[in-house]
Amino acid sequence: MDDRIIRYYNHLLNPEEQRQFLNEAFENPVLKCDLMAVENVQALCNLHPAQKDEQEGNDSYAKFRSRLVRRQHYTIGLRLLKYAAIFFVGVFISWMLALQFRSADNVTTVQELSVPQGQRARIVLPDGSVAWVNSGSTLRYPSVFVGERQIELIGEASFDVVKNTEKPFKVAVSGNIVKVLGTHFNVCGYARKPLTVALLRGKVSVYSAAEPAKGVILSPNQEVTVSDGRYVVRSLEENPTLWHQGILSFRNASMKELAEKLEAYYNVRITIANPSVERYTFTGKLRQGNNVRHVLQLLQEIHPFRVEYDASEENIRIY
Repeated sequence: MDDRIIRYYNHLLNPEEQRQFLNEAFENPVLKCDLMAVENVQALCNLHPAQKDEQEGNDSYAKFRSRLVRRQHYTIGLRLLKYAAIFFVGVFISWMLALQFRSADNVTTVQELSVPQGQRARIVLPDGSVAWVNSGSTLRYPSVFVGERQIELIGEASFDVVKNTEKPFKVAVSGNIVKVLGTHFNVCGYARKPLTVALLRGKVSVYSAAEPAKGVILSPNQEVTVSDGRYVVRSLEENPTLWHQGILSFRNASMKELAEKLEAYYNVRITIANPSVERYTFTGKLRQGNNVRHVLQLLQEIHPFRVEYDASEENIRIY
């Protein structure tokens, strides 16, 4: 395994070395497979329960990297043994690898990352762009970008996109396309909720997949809400990516809206039996590390309401 993979994930490559490494990975099927394998393991390592001890996750990943180094040393030893093999075996292996290389160059598979409720994950896409995928969301992307860079999102994710003026980066979500060159933005497109795109850096266009001429262009610190074919742009009031840190942020959110977020973050089912409670509004920030019972107790200090839990505390009734 190429030692640059380890250096890449330890952030030891300078920008030029990183660019050359990624370009070579796209051309070399063996290097590409090794890189994607490590990326997928990294994504699984980043799947963690709500606000689990982050240091524990870092320690686990550090152990994984250590094992990767030991594996590299072992691989070098195997290579030395291969050099001592008889000639016709080497010719046969080279012929088989050549066939595999040609096959890998012509086949692009679709990868899918589904994040369970109450968890979140970080993944590096084939072009080096970074995606954070939120609770209850699914990201589909090709193993290699051929032509345009396009992925599909169901739910919420934020992206830090590697700039490439010749190949725009596109996110297909909720019947719309978010198109960028290189930027940092957040997309929230859960089912049965209006699509929201918030831009932190760069510039993006958001338009209907069915009607490309219909849409808007965002500047930094703007967000657009798409509902019933209407695009409403407004200034950002807060950082839309606080969920990376396990922080649930809300501003003038109704109890109904807040209950939907709590259901996604804590993997529970909340039923609001009192219509007047449903209209209560809240503004604030909560840490996902606090359990749902503690969160509801804090909300009860702002507005009075009663809560009932079943034995498993997975089904909650508010009235």
